[in-house]
Parts: sequence; structure tokens; C-alpha cells
Amino acid sequence: MSHRFLQIVLALVIIAALVGGGLYLKISTFRSKDRSPEVSGAATATSTGSDVASFGPPAAEATETASATLWLGLKNSDDQGTAFDIRVELRRNDQLIAAGETLCVTGLTRNSDKARSVSIPIQTLSTPTPTPGDLLALTVSARIGTGASGQRCPGHGSATGLRLYYDSPARNSSFRSSLTPEPTITYSLHGVAAALPADIAPPTNRTSMQRDSAGLSIGNGNAWKLVGTWIVVPPDPGEAGKATLAGTDSDGDGLRDDVQRYIALTYPDSAKARLASATYAVAAGTFMVSGDDPVLANESAAALRRAIDCLFALWPDDAAGILTALQPQILNTSPRIRADLHTQSLLDVTTLSAPSPHNPKSSCDFNPDILPN
Repeated sequence: MSHRFLQIVLALVIIAALVGGGLYLKISTFRSKDRSPEVSGAATATSTGSDVASFGPPAAEATETASATLWLGLKNSDDQGTAFDIRVELRRNDQLIAAGETLCVTGLTRNSDKARSVSIPIQTLSTPTPTPGDLLALTVSARIGTGASGQRCPGHGSATGLRLYYDSPARNSSFRSSLTPEPTITYSLHGVAAALPADIAPPTNRTSMQRDSAGLSIGNGNAWKLVGTWIVVPPDPGEAGKATLAGTDSDGDGLRDDVQRYIALTYPDSAKARLASATYAVAAGTFMVSGDDPVLANESAAALRRAIDCLFALWPDDAAGILTALQPQILNTSPRIRADLHTQSLLDVTTLSAPSPHNPKSSCDFNPDILPN
């Protein structure tokens, strides 16, 4: 990649920041795809690298999970009297690490004021070694109720759908998790988009959000139907995260919380995209706050160059779109844009004009070949 080309890339992404992301290019290849109702969600988090961000709780190993508390109701009042089984799963990427079920849940109604709180104990099933780019996620699923012996519970054999209420103080659906070496933490379910966040911030909405499963039937194997998948991320720092150039980094991984949330929720299905984007974002953040230190400015510019080379090595056709969408998340205030432009004025042209490596993947600060997707 030539110095001139890198200048063009940086100019494009800075212009995108100035216009609020108006130069957005399509990057749907890496965005969360619609999941089949029968398929449970995605998974856990941590980075073993020293200068790339981890996703989800810092720490890395799930040793015990306590329970989930879910507020439940019905999609259709005609289904009153139906019993349901509720299943909760914690996954690291696509690997199931903890799960729990509560069988034969009854007493649900269509009236949101009568939503029922259901507790589901969760048991640890495995403790896999965490790797960079991992993602921790909670999945909630439902089916027609069965007893311990597998026989159908009394009630209807089908239902239009199970409804989950969440994201309000009155209907705070959440789960409690112990992740070594962290203490037990409560994560509340939030969001309305396709990729939903779960974080430690308590909900503040006056009105609860809701998600419905697809139709349920005891026939055809009584398949589990997905209600939703929530990705564990740091809490949204809001305006407080814009008060300084450095912003808020609650887990101390070098990546601002707001940017970490964006990356995790934009690329929940690609560990490579998460890690490559995080590597770039960490370098870009350091570059932005280099101030009047030419040495640090050139060192961070070199790291930025490697991160850009890595993105283009992995996705030649989509890297420009990834960068154009990511940069406005990093340079999201006028002071941050001005600081970035000032740091650019300190650069030694040789920092950015060095030839790309013969094997472009070697520019990555991680091994993309060992990542699953």
C-alpha cells in the first residue's frame, strides 16, 4: 500500500466522520445474518493479546453461572393455558459453555402488566481456552412445555409465540454470571436492533421492550425456537464518553467502550472482523491522542498502517467499507477530529511509505488462520 493510497484512505474516513458517516459503503458481508429460529445464538469473550481488545467480560473463563431472570408473557391471548419450556445458553463463539432450562412454565398471559418473572438456573458445561476475537452471548429459546420424562405438560400443543419483556426497571430480564477471576455480575438485556447488547447498566426505559419467538408446536420434534441473542459488551458511556479525547475504557483493554460496543454488535458472526477492526481502532485511538509527541505519533501511525494492511489482506473488496464505517465511530467529536488532523501533521513520510510485506497477513497482530470465521 503506497503512502498516497493511505492518505486517500485516511482522508476518506475523516471526511466520513465530518459528515456523520455519509460515505458509508456496504459491509453486509460481515454483519449479523438473520438466524434461523431453531438456531441458538453466539458466544464468549476475551483476548490473549496485549494490544487488542477482548469482547465481553475481561477475564476469560466461565467457571460458574448463577441464573437468568426473565419476564415472560404470550404473543397471543388465545394461547393462555399453554405450558412452555425455557432454555438459556451462554456461548463462546459457537461453543456452548453453560446452559439451563426451566420446564413446564405456566400462568402466562398476553397482558404485559401480568408478565411473569421466571428464574432459570444455569450450569457450566465447559471452560474452553479463550482466544482473541472471542464473543460471549446469551441466547433465550422456548418450546412447548414438557415434563422431566419428556411428556407434554397439560395445555395446548401449539402457540403463536412466547414473549420476552426486557430493558425496563419493572421488567429487567437479566442473567447473573461468574467469570474467573471476576465476581458474580448481573447483565441486563437491552436493545431493539438485530444485534442486541447485554451489559451491567441497569435499564432506564419507562416502557419495556419485547421480543417474540416464532410459532411453537409439539409436533415435528418440538423444536426450540429462538427468542433472542444478546451480546455481552461494556455499558454505553453516552455523553460522558465524549468528554475527553481518550473517552471511557471501563475494562482497560485499550479500546474505548463505545467503539468496542460498535464492533461487537456490527460483527457478531466474524471473529476476524472483530479483531481486525479492534486492532485498527486501538491504533487509531493512540494516534489521535499522540498530541505533540512526534515519536509516539509515528509509532502509532506505523501500527495504524499495519492494521490497514491487515484489513485489506483479509478483505480486499470490503476493507475500505469497514474503515469508512468505523472511523466516524472513533472520531465522533470535533475535538477528536481536530486532534487526529494535528497528529497527521507530525508524521514522517517514511513511516507510511514503507513497502507492504510480501505476505500481507503478517501485518495482522494476530493469526487470522486460527480464527473460525
